[in-house]
Amino acid sequence: MHRRSFVREGSFLEDNQNRLLASLTAADWALLKHSLREVPLIQGEMLKEAGGPVDAVYFPLSGMVSLIVEMPEDRSIEVGTIGSEGAVGLAAGLGSRISSVGALVQVSGTSLCIPVSRFRTAAGQSQHIRDLIIRYVELQMGQIQRTAACNALHDVGPRLARWILQTNDKIGRLPASSIQIEVRLRFSIVRP
Repeated sequence: MHRRSFVREGSFLEDNQNRLLASLTAADWALLKHSLREVPLIQGEMLKEAGGPVDAVYFPLSGMVSLIVEMPEDRSIEVGTIGSEGAVGLAAGLGSRISSVGALVQVSGTSLCIPVSRFRTAAGQSQHIRDLIIRYVELQMGQIQRTAACNALHDVGPRLARWILQTNDKIGRLPASSIQIEVRLRFSIVRP
């Protein structure tokens, strides 16, 4: 796996492509920087299984990850998305050990990754990191609630339009390879 140092003299916070990491103070960045490594996000890869252990926190720099809930009869539905504005597994910094949803790479890209034990240690040393985790988890819960409401109230057309806008906001483009996968996952459409 390709490793690259992200230790930069004073420029990281301005240049970082992940907005959560960019919001860190220099002291908080110092707690994390030596434990982060760059990893590829490959479309179709499961970063976390629902009900499985959380072993790492991913901070996407590019690409997009879908939060997936498995339903009976081998069906699944997307309940949220994470791009360069957020992180996958962030709640583990407060002690969460089991993933409540699956995390599926929807659009290939790259991510910074940190082992959960090192992230918990950093969160234990920084009130700012703990506050950031809480605010992000609250934001993510709001996104999941809005997605549930949208799925219940709207037909496929408006739901797809919302997903296209959300995806464009997160990655700046809508990759054609994702459309069929997304329509199936997000809207629970089963092929005959």
